[in-house]
Amino acid sequence: MTKNHLLSVAVACLAFSGSLFAQNEAECSASKQASSGQCEFAQQMAENCPVAKKCNDLLTRWDAAAEKAASATEDQRAAVAVRVANVSQSCPVGSRMDKTMSVVHEVVSYVGASCEANAENCPLSQPGMAEKYPELVNLGQAYQYTFANLQQLTGYASGACSGAKSCDAKAVTVSAESECAAMKAECSESVSKAECSESAAKSACSEKAASCSISMAAKLGALQAEFATARTELTELGATEKNAIRVGFNSVAAENPMIGLMPETVLAIAESLDALDHIDAMMMEAAQKAPEVFANMPAEMHQQYLVHKALLKETRGLLTSMTEAMNAFQAPEKAIEVTKAGN
Repeated sequence: MTKNHLLSVAVACLAFSGSLFAQNEAECSASKQASSGQCEFAQQMAENCPVAKKCNDLLTRWDAAAEKAASATEDQRAAVAVRVANVSQSCPVGSRMDKTMSVVHEVVSYVGASCEANAENCPLSQPGMAEKYPELVNLGQAYQYTFANLQQLTGYASGACSGAKSCDAKAVTVSAESECAAMKAECSESVSKAECSESAAKSACSEKAASCSISMAAKLGALQAEFATARTELTELGATEKNAIRVGFNSVAAENPMIGLMPETVLAIAESLDALDHIDAMMMEAAQKAPEVFANMPAEMHQQYLVHKALLKETRGLLTSMTEAMNAFQAPEKAIEVTKAGN
């Protein structure tokens, strides 16, 4: 195993092991893990990390917006949904927002579910590792804290777009997560029964998982191309048409605060992906100091990590394209500042 391969496997392990970390401060406080210092770590992240601060603030506002939406009657929700649909249809960005946020949440949920399933395979998840390798474990926790916020934000955004009743981030069903899990269970059961071979079942399930990632990558690429089209469409709109869309957006946002949170949320999701990439680089550096921990990591974990990293990078690229299109629509003073993926 080459040094670079070993280091990337170590980073994969750190990302997976982070899945054992409590997802937010509320869960942490209620968890049996409270005495392990993870609650203190969550509080430090919330207080000291700019991205964590922004995401936690947004999540608090999403909670309040979701509560307000849940208190509305079915008729009121239906009326607002109609107005949102009407405004969205007239906007090159808004008309693509629903399917875009659904795919973004598909990807994030798929990566999260895979990490959680593999978390126990990482040596750093074993007892005593936090004391022996504090830097590595802390980075794994930082990665998962950031990822957990990202997952909740994409859940809220996807739920708001699809018109979920309460927009509960944890209750929103995601096609990638459910379909891929179903395919894995189905192939594992059928292959095991047909061939009584654990290796055959594992191979078939890996192929199914690979088809999921290929499908999601294709969706991301197609949407990125769509937002290039959206920018062109926006340049063809006159000032009167753009103003009418803005007025309509502000009107529905006043009735449903979740809609008003979307632009900020898109930016926060992009910044969270940047933060994960930065933590990833720090993990790589820290792993060089303890290569012995990861010497026997399975190659499959390394491959999954590479797939996850590629999907998240494609997702970041999509958000850059979306933001550029949003800026073509926004009044100049409200343009959203966002860097290119990888910058």
